[in-house]
Amino acid sequence: MSLSTRSSLLRRMGASPADRDWVDFCDQYGPLIERWCRREGVQQADAQDVRQLVLVALGNCFPRFSYDRSRGRFRDYLGVAVRNAIRKLRTPDRALHTDPDSLVQFQGPDVSLDERWEQDWIQHHLRSALAKVRRQVDARSVEVFERLLETGDVQAVAADLGIQTAAVQKIKERMRTRLRQVVAEQVAREDGLLG
Repeated sequence: MSLSTRSSLLRRMGASPADRDWVDFCDQYGPLIERWCRREGVQQADAQDVRQLVLVALGNCFPRFSYDRSRGRFRDYLGVAVRNAIRKLRTPDRALHTDPDSLVQFQGPDVSLDERWEQDWIQHHLRSALAKVRRQVDARSVEVFERLLETGDVQAVAADLGIQTAAVQKIKERMRTRLRQVVAEQVAREDGLLG
């Protein structure tokens, strides 16, 4: 499964998505939607409702969806849909049953989402990249890097694992470089710069 929104996936979703495309799309964005809801103080069950509502709304729009980067980034479009769903959830009648198309009204590139959505988006890409890199490198490097993420102390990790400090530093730099590459590829695909 790809861990980025490829513009090709968005185009397929707009044409006639295969079941696998839909599953990939939901797997990619469902967790981000739920995490954002929880961060906004939405209860877990309601966050799952918002996730479902947003994905249904997007699914309804995909038959007439045409990815056009000049109208804005997909992340902004998704952010608007999530915000609108949360807003609907918080209305007195909890009108989650309303027209899903109303969730995905997008104004264009001037829509500014707050910095928190952008930070969650970045964390989403980092988690995705780390999952990909974990599958590409040896288990020992992953262990060293994860311990570094926990402690931030190269010398302590080296002592704890019985390896040289220079080796830990080299693993740290190699993993950071690879993560930067994967994140850059993900963002470029998402923004339609790569196929």
